[in-house]
Amino acid sequence: MAGIALSQLKGALDSFVNRDPAAARALVPRDKEVDGLNKQINRELTQYMMENRDAIPRCLHLMVVSRSLERIADHATNVAEEVVYLCEAQDIRHTGKPPAPPETDFVKKPS
Repeated sequence: MAGIALSQLKGALDSFVNRDPAAARALVPRDKEVDGLNKQINRELTQYMMENRDAIPRCLHLMVVSRSLERIADHATNVAEEVVYLCEAQDIRHTGKPPAPPETDFVKKPS
């Protein structure tokens, strides 16, 4: 989880520095992977705490770490979405998936 979050952060910052909306778009779907890992860790730690009460303080610390890593990935995703907006003037937040880049032709293609 930490590796994915770090990779996302590095990719988001690189896409910003290089003004690369394609690279930024590629990062957005990876946020779901980190969200899933965070949920999985929380489920496993909750189960472990129910079985081992003496481990509750340690497990709670691990839950905070997991949540913090998930937030880092969220912030990286936000940076990537802002890069797309900066470069293409297209808001891809809250769409579920990043849309394709706009056509570069000035003439609209017939549908």
